[in-house]
Amino acid sequence: MVFAIALSESLVIVGLIVPGAVLMFGTGALIATGHLSFWPTFAWAAAGAIVGDAASYYVGHHYKERLHTLWPFRNRPELIATGIRFFERHGGKSVLMGRFVGPVRPIIPAVAGMLGMPVARFFSVNIASALGWAPLYLLPGIAFGASLELASEVTGRLALFVAAVVILLWIAVWLVRRIYALLAPRSDRALYRVLNWSQRHPVLGEIPAALVDPARGEARGLTWLILVFLATTLGFAWVAGFAIGGSPPSPIDALAYNSLGELRTPWADTLMVAVAGLGSGGVLGALFALVSLWLIKGRHWPALMHWAVAATLPLVASLLARQLVALPRPTALSLASAYGFPSVDATMSTAIYGFLAVLLVRELPGRLQPWIYAASGALITAIGFSQLYLGAHWLVDVVGGVALSLAWISLVGVAYRRHSARPIGARALGTLFALFLLVAATYSGFAAPAQRSIYSPAIAEQHMSLDYWRHQGWRALPALRDDVRRRRDHPLTVQWVGSLKDIAQLLGARGWSTSDVPLSTGWLQWFRPDAGIEALPVLPQVHAGQHESLRLVRASPHGNELLVLRLWATPWRLNNDRHVLPLWVGNVSYLKAEPLLALNVLRTQASFSEPLTVLVDALPVHSMLRTRRDDDAVVQGWDGTLALVWTGEVSADGQSNQ
Repeated sequence: MVFAIALSESLVIVGLIVPGAVLMFGTGALIATGHLSFWPTFAWAAAGAIVGDAASYYVGHHYKERLHTLWPFRNRPELIATGIRFFERHGGKSVLMGRFVGPVRPIIPAVAGMLGMPVARFFSVNIASALGWAPLYLLPGIAFGASLELASEVTGRLALFVAAVVILLWIAVWLVRRIYALLAPRSDRALYRVLNWSQRHPVLGEIPAALVDPARGEARGLTWLILVFLATTLGFAWVAGFAIGGSPPSPIDALAYNSLGELRTPWADTLMVAVAGLGSGGVLGALFALVSLWLIKGRHWPALMHWAVAATLPLVASLLARQLVALPRPTALSLASAYGFPSVDATMSTAIYGFLAVLLVRELPGRLQPWIYAASGALITAIGFSQLYLGAHWLVDVVGGVALSLAWISLVGVAYRRHSARPIGARALGTLFALFLLVAATYSGFAAPAQRSIYSPAIAEQHMSLDYWRHQGWRALPALRDDVRRRRDHPLTVQWVGSLKDIAQLLGARGWSTSDVPLSTGWLQWFRPDAGIEALPVLPQVHAGQHESLRLVRASPHGNELLVLRLWATPWRLNNDRHVLPLWVGNVSYLKAEPLLALNVLRTQASFSEPLTVLVDALPVHSMLRTRRDDDAVVQGWDGTLALVWTGEVSADGQSNQ
């Protein structure tokens, strides 16, 4: 399969269709996760690339000038023309360079054969380029796969989150560039037809004529367009209010909400809060003011008018529509409005970032234009995704807000591009925007940890008595760590009642301690193959969307492993006379240093019964009892034994220990 992918990616005509880069990226990820070996995969990829280029060379050598008559070249002669220009500019080096340039990669070998490049020279360059191409296309996937493996040690949720974000952003960039490639060559013809129609309908054609005819003043047409846009938005909102206002979410909304809820982890929460901050009113308002001041300083009045209209109308329309539809948010959060349709953040992010791209693109070279739109689309997609991930909006809220703004800024963008205006200094403005975005992202990143609580719904406390918990109440707590689809390889073998301070004090006297290798600096030790287990950072793990509240380690009896106890918070509180004590759930496991490509990391071992025995043997008999889970909860490396422990405030007979 790897050979076939590399061959087809390099094959003339076929290589224009096959997404070889994406498939090779996935192949690299399989190498990192241990499903493929690097050297055989590298050999097959290089061999496929060599054979694919050789076949393309033979096609060009055989057909010569008749290559122009073959499909798809007879319909798209610019493909051959581009390849010939590239080859004439770089000569034999074009075979080497073309291997890494997407649009001409499957064309250059055929052009080399068509133009009579000597066979020996072609194959020497072909083989050398394939040997460099294979690792270059595999390494990004290998790095991505290694990050997934590392994330899976924390939680499978984090690995899926990383994969979902990468795929989503890739789709956004690919889709925007494809839409641009589809519409850009046809836009002039479409606008010409609109202009002809407006001339045949002088009354109804007043608005489109004012937008697309550079000879006409656009103020009157733009005013009418604003009124029509507001009326259309309010009419749609009025109809939507009857259809969805106050009703339960649709199946697709519920699916998106529940699926993303399953991916929530503390690290991802912090990242998504930071991304959501880029779509907040404060950041967007500051960006609007910055661009407005730039345009005022340069006296770019037409651009300022379009910028102001493009940015303000979606805000007015979305706020009015929100009140008419009155669709509640998915969860009760500490946000300004209880209603979510349409998402104002998604609406305004699309309006501000989208129309700023329109302002910049007008003065930039054609080769940069699709990338500017793609970057804007990726940023808007990330902000919209953050709203869904954090549970602040339904899918329909975000899609409705993006669609509302896209429709408006597309019309205003056409008007701006069709009417003459002095250059606004797009390169300097783009640099200023990049600096602003860097500052805004830094600020959002620092503020995110404190703002996470805004997007964390409160969980109601539940109570039971200490005696009831010891006899049968412990069954109410989960048997397995709550991960993706309830990952069944990490059991929860300990339930502990008491304060974390008392637990740490009790175990501290028995050789347990907190890990003193911070992840912020300890990750550098991953690159040292000779680093001992005491020098490597212990990664946190996730249960029910939260990192452990207490993590204690000690040397294991085996010497080459680390014993780690993890305790997570639960909503349960145990009542005993006048005391209300928190109940924690967790497990004890062995960590062992294992190679992950070039990294040396601590990985959890599939052995939970023996570590639990080591912990239990060190605990006072009067504050602990053992029980056993049912057989259906038992997993590999665990016999079902569960330790119930209480510390500090109470004893086995329920009296105070203090």
